[in-house]
Amino acid sequence: MKLEEIRKTMELHSNMYFGIRGLSGVNAAKKYRNNQILACSCDLDDDRGVERYTSKKLIGTSAIPVDADMTNNEITSVIALAAKYSDGKVCLISGEQYKYGADDAVGEILLYNNKTIFETCGARFVGYIETANNQALDMQIIVKNNGEEVHYGTAQDWLDSNGGDEDVLDLITECYNTGKASRSFMGSGYWEVSKAQ
Repeated sequence: MKLEEIRKTMELHSNMYFGIRGLSGVNAAKKYRNNQILACSCDLDDDRGVERYTSKKLIGTSAIPVDADMTNNEITSVIALAAKYSDGKVCLISGEQYKYGADDAVGEILLYNNKTIFETCGARFVGYIETANNQALDMQIIVKNNGEEVHYGTAQDWLDSNGGDEDVLDLITECYNTGKASRSFMGSGYWEVSKAQ
């Protein structure tokens, strides 16, 4: 899923609550289907609050909240934050209800659905999110527009200055993978992104 798909999904299902979840360990190895019910998260003993490996089950599935009123930049920041709790995979999940989790630093929520009148189950899987990983966003880059240097610094700073724009994120990902990226856009001209030496 890209940012626009995430936003459209949230707007279409305005009666649901949504969160971005970083997948780690066995959860990252699984292949989830759309609408699949996820397991409830587990509590931690290290006071971090976000689930990883323990046996104490929580009421729902841990995530960082997002909604359709957030800007692209805000959603992109949540995705990057969730990626820090992952082994490389990040997804969008939803629930009929939520409760606040223990990790106030990231605004953690626990999303859950009603299984029966007396029983709840975890959140529903909505889709995997396409994202540049943390190393890509920490990368030092040089950005040129129509041959003129317009940015020298981290990819994250350039992404933030462009409001989390999807095209910018695509250029960053391509540059991270290949060392450089370029694209022409109507109205703004020819853009080149390369890794700073």
